[in-house]
Order: sequence, then C-alpha cells, then structure tokens
Amino acid sequence: VLPLIIEAAAKSVAPEAAMTRSLGLLHAIAKRTSYLALLEEKPVALQRLVDVVARSAWLSERLVEHPLLLDELLDHRVAQAFPDRQQLSVLAKQALAIEDTEQALTALNEMRQSLSFRIAQATLFQQQVASQSAVQLAELAEVILQSVFELAQAEIQSQHGMIPDAGFAVIGYGSVGAKELGFASDLDLVFLHNATASMMSNGNRPLDAQRYFARLAQKIISLMQTITPAGRLYEVDMRLRPDGAKGLLVSSLDSFEEYQRERAWTWEHQALVRSRSLAGNVEVHDRFEKIRVTALQAHR
Repeated sequence: VLPLIIEAAAKSVAPEAAMTRSLGLLHAIAKRTSYLALLEEKPVALQRLVDVVARSAWLSERLVEHPLLLDELLDHRVAQAFPDRQQLSVLAKQALAIEDTEQALTALNEMRQSLSFRIAQATLFQQQVASQSAVQLAELAEVILQSVFELAQAEIQSQHGMIPDAGFAVIGYGSVGAKELGFASDLDLVFLHNATASMMSNGNRPLDAQRYFARLAQKIISLMQTITPAGRLYEVDMRLRPDGAKGLLVSSLDSFEEYQRERAWTWEHQALVRSRSLAGNVEVHDRFEKIRVTALQAHR
C-alpha cells in the first residue's frame, strides 16, 4: 500500500502534507489488514483518501482517531445523500434501542462521527455550500440532543419518578440555535421548566422541582460529555443562562421571563435572536417562544 500512497500523494494538491498525514493514518490502521487490503484493491478509494488528507488536517485527524470512518470513504455510503430529519430520527432510535446506556452513547457517537465526516467530505469537495453543511450539522446535533434527553429522563424517572403537570425543555443558543454549527462547535444550552416551587416528584426518592430538574440537566450534560470508544458527543457551554456562571443551572419560566424583562443586558437580548427550543416539553417550548418574542420586540 505504501508505494501506492506515495504515488497518490505526489499527484495531490499538497504532496508533503498528504504524505505526512497518510503515514500517520497508516500507523493507525497497520493492524487492520482488511482496510489495507481494500486500499490496495480500490485505487479510486485510495486516491480519494489521499486527496482528503491532503486538503484537510481536521479530517485527517478524525481518521487517525477513529479509523472506522474509513468506511465512509471505502464503501457506497460516500455517494449517498445526507439523511433527512426523519431518517436521522430513525438512526437515533436504533442507537437508543440498545438497553445499556454506555453502549447507546457509543452508538450515538459513531452515528455523529460518521455523518459529520460525510458532511465534511461534501463540503471539502464542493458538493454543497458551507451554509447547507452548517444546517445539517445543527440538525444532527438537535436529533442527538433529543436522544440524550430521552436517556437522561429515563434514568431520572427510574430513581425519582416524575413531576405530574410539569415540563422541561432544552434551549439552544449561538451556532446551534441559529443552525450555523461548525465541525468543532460546542453547544450553548439553557434549561427551563414550568414547575412551581412546591411541586414534588412522585418516585421512591422524591425531589422538589428545582432539585429534580437540576439533576435532569446535570445528567444531560454528563451524557453529552461522556468519553466513549467513539469519542464524546459535544462539549456543553452553559454560560448564556440567566446570571451566567453565577446563576442556577435550570431556571423556571417565570424567573426567566422576569430576568429578560428586568435584568438582562443588551447582549443577552441579542443572544435571544439566535435561540430556539431543541428538546423537551411542547408547552415549555411555546412559553419560551412568547417570552423571546416579547423581549425582542420590547420598546428600546
């Protein structure tokens, strides 16, 4: 395989970079003889691989860290269109069907790595414009976040039950909120609920509403940032919540509304422009949207 890679690197747009990065990749897959055999048998795939690593240090690093992504280069899937929203949901549900949480997270990570790599290739080879790639990355993050929310909610309910007539929602800000996500972006999130202070969960170990939803939020963050054999899903940034790092992890809708009306800085209202509901209760989504519109349309 090495002579073939040297020849392909010489023909690439950046021969030295292609050679250096290809050697790193070869080192990573040296014990995976099936990949070496495929590269030898499929010169078109090998040339495409060398073109990818020559053009993109980021994609080269992904391949070295996760050699399974070579499947995206070496089989028919590379020519397939990116899944639509319904297809993404089906793929996520297949991962959630695994009963073990750690294995489910690994499956979600493999899904994210594979589809992000496919988007990156389409962008690199100008098969689609960058803005379309940003929307696809945001939709992928949203579907994965909804799946993680389901995992976290199931775990919390198994320990503490649920709070009847109360809902919880995850709000996305910044690049994920505006559907302008990058390949290495973190997720700016805010957590909201519509429970009153006196509400309690109905499980064997009941919690008051604030602690209950704080536990749920912590579980979501923990699952999103758990390191699996396929990497971690996303870094989560909570600094855009009311009062920033000093504020509560989860806010009630009433306190969020009061904050936006009375104490939010101008830049916090600006941040609302690039915000939207990503997962959780529909009633909380709707109330958040009303608060958002009122804040943005307020007289200056």
